[in-house]
Amino acid sequence: LAVTNALSDYYENIVDQVMATLTEEITLSAPHSFITSFRFFVHALRDHLNLMRSNLLASIRPLVESNLPVILEHKNTAHQHTLAANPDAAISTTGLSGLTEDILTLNRHIGNQLGLIVNMDEAADIIINQSIPASLFDEHVQQEAAVVVVSRQRWRLSNSKDQHIQQQQEQRPESKVLSNWLRSWLAEIEHIISVQFDERVQDATQSILEDFLLD
Repeated sequence: LAVTNALSDYYENIVDQVMATLTEEITLSAPHSFITSFRFFVHALRDHLNLMRSNLLASIRPLVESNLPVILEHKNTAHQHTLAANPDAAISTTGLSGLTEDILTLNRHIGNQLGLIVNMDEAADIIINQSIPASLFDEHVQQEAAVVVVSRQRWRLSNSKDQHIQQQQEQRPESKVLSNWLRSWLAEIEHIISVQFDERVQDATQSILEDFLLD
């Protein structure tokens, strides 16, 4: 439990700092020229990024709990059952260099899995589409949608109008440009987090060793 706690704190602190910094950089770099209501867009964008940050943080401990025994078992096949049940005992026998090596391996697993959770391709499109609702699009787009809907499906006016406006929104060049812009930022998350994990690996090693000394 001590190892799991120490590693969870280590990853959570790094992810929290990285996401806080990136959120500020992303919102500050948001292009003005494509957006009719820039303040609304930035506010919505920040909310989405904060939600992503919360999701990543909530995922860390389960990832540590699931990955740590696997890594230790793979390295110490002669003691599989003991290691799976008690990672703390396994860590105590590895030594400093072995502990650092284990954490670096864990870093790669956690970094890759957090990247999958970010899911940059889908996330960029979803965030942009939800940050620029149909009500903020040019008035002529909404009027065009209403005409098309009324002429085709009077009895489903409201629902079809919403669908058509959504299609217009998704097809607009502005949305594509913004999605590509955001995707380029989201693509950096896994890389930056992984680099920070490895650069600060000694922090994790020291924290774990201090826990054992206190025990």
